[in-house]
Amino acid sequence: MANPRSSDALVSLVSAESLAPIPPRMGDFQGMAFYWRMIRRHRWPIASFVVAVTFLGTLAVLEMPKQYGATAVLRVDPAAANSMDASSHAAAAPSDALLLTTTESQIVMSPANLLDVARALNLQADPYYIARIGRLKPGESVDDRLLRLLTAEVGVSQPFNTELMQVHVEAHSPQLASDLANGLATAYLKNEYRSRAQALEEASHSMQAQLSDLQAEMERAQGALVRYEAAQDVLDADSKQNIYAARLAQVNDDLGVATNERIQLEAQAQISQSGDLDALSALPAGQPLVPLRNQLLSDQRALAQIATIDGPAHFRYRQQSEIVEHDRSMLAQQQQHTVRQIDSQYQSAVLRERMLKTALDREKTAMDAFNLRSIQYHALKAAADNSSQLYYSLQQHMQDSAVAATLRGSDLRVVSAARPESKPTGPHPLEDGVLLFLLSLALGVGTAISYGFLDQSLSSPDQVQHWIGLPVLALLPETLNAAVQLRTRLFLDCDHAESNPDAKLSQSGYVEAVHSLFSALSFSVQASPRILAVVSALPGEGKSTLAANLAVTCAALDGDTLLIDADLRKPSSHRLFEISSNLGLTSILRDRCTFEQALVPLTSTLSVLPGGPPVANPSELMHLHLDALLENLPPRFRNIIIDSPPVLGFSDASLVARLAQATILVIAAGRTARTAVSEARRQLQSVGVSVAGVALNRVSVDLDPSYSYYYSQYAYEEAAPE
Repeated sequence: MANPRSSDALVSLVSAESLAPIPPRMGDFQGMAFYWRMIRRHRWPIASFVVAVTFLGTLAVLEMPKQYGATAVLRVDPAAANSMDASSHAAAAPSDALLLTTTESQIVMSPANLLDVARALNLQADPYYIARIGRLKPGESVDDRLLRLLTAEVGVSQPFNTELMQVHVEAHSPQLASDLANGLATAYLKNEYRSRAQALEEASHSMQAQLSDLQAEMERAQGALVRYEAAQDVLDADSKQNIYAARLAQVNDDLGVATNERIQLEAQAQISQSGDLDALSALPAGQPLVPLRNQLLSDQRALAQIATIDGPAHFRYRQQSEIVEHDRSMLAQQQQHTVRQIDSQYQSAVLRERMLKTALDREKTAMDAFNLRSIQYHALKAAADNSSQLYYSLQQHMQDSAVAATLRGSDLRVVSAARPESKPTGPHPLEDGVLLFLLSLALGVGTAISYGFLDQSLSSPDQVQHWIGLPVLALLPETLNAAVQLRTRLFLDCDHAESNPDAKLSQSGYVEAVHSLFSALSFSVQASPRILAVVSALPGEGKSTLAANLAVTCAALDGDTLLIDADLRKPSSHRLFEISSNLGLTSILRDRCTFEQALVPLTSTLSVLPGGPPVANPSELMHLHLDALLENLPPRFRNIIIDSPPVLGFSDASLVARLAQATILVIAAGRTARTAVSEARRQLQSVGVSVAGVALNRVSVDLDPSYSYYYSQYAYEEAAPE
């Protein structure tokens, strides 16, 4: 419903261009400023966590006993390990060396090897290990516990790009570390040589029993091969088979090319038979049609231009018509020629494909016939070759095993024995403290940033702009006593500021922010009266406090102002200003009183229309009568501020915002979820309401350190003049 004052009223808080939401950029929200803001916001918890972890961790490191290290170096030579194999005289590949050293390192760390050394050094009686073993669990032995302790103290590594294997041990004394490292290396070598000799001896006995059987099998297979060659005349079968295969492959390739060519020409023939000139022109054979068609289109455009300028009766029109007809005739002739050409090519392709299929069948028959003769030949030849290879390989292995059983291999040997080191290898309090500091700092910063990403609330203008797409018109710091502040401001307006002990409240950061909002209003709009709706997505976001403060500011700086408490479910203006709510908006809407009877003048320029007595159907009342009330308001009010209900869950807010001339959305910083604000804006837009901007309420230093300027202004106000 149109407002009768629309010619003089505020259509919007700012121009239509400024109300259009600016498309957000991801970098504005997730850039370095966002991460730095999250770190500063949680700087004290991060600092406390870092100090606690670093201090306690360093103390724990200082309490650890000193450890001494010793290293024994062994060489693992894959070439020497394979030297007994007649087929492996060349150097082993790098992958073989890595595989061998990895396998041998696991053998060094095997439980059997560790326990042999522990028993040899009598570690079960060492006081240090006795203290560490302690009480045993049910079913656990001393060897099990000692094995776990040694596994943690022993390590095997391979230096990069070498054939060396390092056995490193850390123990509570230098001599024990050296004895453990050398004992592990020596025990490993003894066990390896003993197991290899046993394996070679067993293998030699097994191979001797198989050698005679392989010799007889080899002689039988070679004889069968010679007899078949003489009977079937299958000499040089591989060469003949290659010839047959090459001929068959060539015919098959030619057939594939011919089939593809036939399919392409068949598709072109179908296109040509369809009569579609556009499709025919796109074919390679239809390229001559393109200039003729372009010429026809050009002449047709010229004919249409002559018809427009000179008319159909003009001689130029008849001449151009003849040219167009000639073009059509030439294009039709070329089209028929192209169709015949494509059809001729297609028929030739069909014939070639049929001939190649016949040739392919013929070559297949010849190949099959040859294969029938050569299958048996290849089977006999493979059997003969396999028998010979197995026989000679087994014979060579038997000779190698006989030699290796009497020799001690050089592939495994100690190249550097471990020596006691007087300098402890650990712990390192300084390095560990720095590492704990860096890790705890990274964990604390990562947790703070993760919390920032998981936080769904809006706490800065950048976030509001990014997620909601609305400008932030005011940043309102958190106020602790809104009612006292409002009454103090009213008291000051009555020229009694000097006797009021709370006069400083009138210059608080919250009031200054409201003044900034009013200034934006004044600079943007010059017409009066102004009807402004103050809404929020959810209850408890401070919209009523902002509406009351904005009404006081407008009354003090811009003349007669009316504050309407339209939040009929939870009215608050009578509590903020300590006025009666026996009569109010609900009384007027129910025709229980007149507007002037319900109006409560607070000052000479400020009046309040409280919510009035509660009713059962506030939405119905407002939908039926609120527009008429706003149309009949007295003309003396320059500014009309409406405290609206929350948008989500109530239909009253959309009605109030639609009837108002401008709407401000209040958001509680750090509390209201952005999904709720987005849904509120969507509901307002669905009824044709364009939100002018956002008032970000309850900002504090805890949300963003940049808000500290609100709290530093008192020091500036109280500083002595220069």
